[in-house]
Amino acid sequence: MKNITLKFQKDIAVLEFDMPDSKVNVLSTPVMEELKDIIAQFKNRSDLKGVLITSAKPGIFIAGADIKEIEGIEEPRVGREKSKAGQVILNDLEALNIPSVALINGACLGGGFELALACDYRLSTFSEKVKIGLPEVLLGILPGFGGTKRLPRLVGLRKGLELILAGKAVSSQQAAKIGIVDGLVPEERLFQEGIAFFDTAKGKHKRPPTKTKGLLNVLLEKTSIGRTLIISQSKKFILQTTKGFYPAPLAALEVVCRNYAASLSSALENEARAFGELVVGAVSKNLIKVFYLTENRFIRQQ
Repeated sequence: MKNITLKFQKDIAVLEFDMPDSKVNVLSTPVMEELKDIIAQFKNRSDLKGVLITSAKPGIFIAGADIKEIEGIEEPRVGREKSKAGQVILNDLEALNIPSVALINGACLGGGFELALACDYRLSTFSEKVKIGLPEVLLGILPGFGGTKRLPRLVGLRKGLELILAGKAVSSQQAAKIGIVDGLVPEERLFQEGIAFFDTAKGKHKRPPTKTKGLLNVLLEKTSIGRTLIISQSKKFILQTTKGFYPAPLAALEVVCRNYAASLSSALENEARAFGELVVGAVSKNLIKVFYLTENRFIRQQ
């Protein structure tokens, strides 16, 4: 059975995620392979106005990568390869010559958020069920599908670090304020607004690079002295809160800061290498067990 259904609304391609026999959508290897094959169909299409990515599951966009697959990784090499495989697919999505829009109707976490970040634009509902974030450090790892590069590139180094190092999700309203989503719409009109988005001047073109706003942020993020200060303050906070027992936040800090000024290809290589090293550690394996204890409670709340 298919995990992703490809439909066409006139000249707009619609990818609808809906994993059968599951309450949530996750980016397992089979799902990513389906996504890869679908994206490949758009590479040479000049007749399409854009691509919409949606979910058929109420209150769930994509809850993340497949935790069972992550838990089963025992070698750093395998972790690197899985990370790189996902990166390639999302790179292909980002590289399409037609705009893409993620329609976020609920939980958009981990790999699901990284997929949304690879889109040109993101629209969200006002629903309280919308939670957007990269919680990987809570599993003892870091984002492995490009999130360490794309999120700071979108919202700036300081805010990107804050979100990645804390691993906390934000509401749709917070996401709009930060600049993660490009618009908030009523839940019942999400799909219609997504279709209409391509008719706006904004939706016809690829997103331009984000510019750092505010003199203080420019001084902090665009100068070596400023970045050193951010790193120092972040490291101090991490050591105060974790006492040095959790390697993922420190590794994420190093990777995000190194990646901020790096090319996308170099950044993804750094990310995959760090992911592979962290995912095989005992801390990650133990934190995944904790995740299983809380997972059902989260799903019941959706």
